[in-house]
Amino acid sequence: MKGTKYLSRLAEKRMRNILAIIAMFACTSICLGDVGKTRILDSSNAIHGNEVAGNSNKNDGTSNDNGIFPLDPNNNTLIIEDGVRVGAANGARIDVGSTFTSMTGNKVIVNGGDFNDKSILGAYSIALGGDVYVNGNRVEINAGDNINYVYGGYTENGTASDNKVFIKNKVTIRRDVYGGFSNTHGDVKNNEVTITGTTVRGNACGGYANSNGNAENNKVIINGGRVERNVCGGFVVDNGNATDNTVTVAGTTEFYYAEAFVLKMDTTHLKAIH
Repeated sequence: MKGTKYLSRLAEKRMRNILAIIAMFACTSICLGDVGKTRILDSSNAIHGNEVAGNSNKNDGTSNDNGIFPLDPNNNTLIIEDGVRVGAANGARIDVGSTFTSMTGNKVIVNGGDFNDKSILGAYSIALGGDVYVNGNRVEINAGDNINYVYGGYTENGTASDNKVFIKNKVTIRRDVYGGFSNTHGDVKNNEVTITGTTVRGNACGGYANSNGNAENNKVIINGGRVERNVCGGFVVDNGNATDNTVTVAGTTEFYYAEAFVLKMDTTHLKAIH
């Protein structure tokens, strides 16, 4: 009888462990936790090959992919250590149908890992309804491999302001780096990209307004390294103005700059420091 109870308890414990493992891997695109969470991924707990986030809000405005946690896409931190292989990494993300209108204070800190040619975003909104203001988010990259795009803050509609990207050491970014990016309409203001000893194979822009927005007071600071395409403090594609944006270049830096690729870019504050 005692043996039967022991086996029953053992079976129950094993079942709980199995359910925990299933829950861990059930999220195939974004795996996350509680409101305002700091989440650390290292070689002991990485969910390999998947997109990861500090927090995410999807579809109904209240829950993540698994429908478990009510989530707030503000003030979350995602830390990725060496030995991890993941997909895209977001400090926070909101998706189509979300009712949130702002994303603030999210951070992604990367100390290593393989990103499988995916992107890193401090805050990422692809909500297609009203404006989502993406403000005061941050990405810090100290190491890492196979990183595609980097955004301090990205919004499909709305203003992106005060978002920052810091990349240092001999990291290579395969595509572009943006401090703040507004895609459909909205201003980009006070965003910043700082690169130290890094190779960027695409463009490096402080603020980028893709349509119907202004670029104001954005900046790029490069202290050593290489940018293989354009460097711009602020960039406006159409129906807007670029004003008071700055590019500061210090140390031994290589970059390609071709005005023909730029539709509206403020170049009055280009500085070179030797």
